[in-house]
Amino acid sequence: DDNTNSTPTATTKSDVPNPAIVPEKMMGWLSKEGHVVKSWKSRYFVMENGILIYYVNPQLDPPYGVTEKGKLYLHEYFLIKGFTGKENRSIMLSHRDNATKDLLLEADTTLIRDDWEKSLTLHIEHGVYIHKSRKNFINIS
Repeated sequence: DDNTNSTPTATTKSDVPNPAIVPEKMMGWLSKEGHVVKSWKSRYFVMENGILIYYVNPQLDPPYGVTEKGKLYLHEYFLIKGFTGKENRSIMLSHRDNATKDLLLEADTTLIRDDWEKSLTLHIEHGVYIHKSRKNFINIS
């Protein structure tokens, strides 16, 4: 009896991450497509507290990078789910208001891409939660 059928499981409330909880910081190298010149540049990315910053080089101490090249407030972006691009290693972030161009990233492996996508999702949700909380607080005051 081959038991290869998988039974779908229900998502419980404990399985869904709480956006109020600050996600873990994530750092590492990704390639980024240029906005003007469509060439690929290797950048060191640091994601913390719903903000994604990329640098030319890493450093051991905060801010963990040298020569900042860009900063994204992730509550302003959404992750294009299912966008796999080149060899299933790509990540696409799109601005919610189309105010800036999409950010196209590429990881060295699909496993690294998957880790970044999971972490980006948590940081985006946390950033949206914090942004809405601040707006509500300002509206109440």
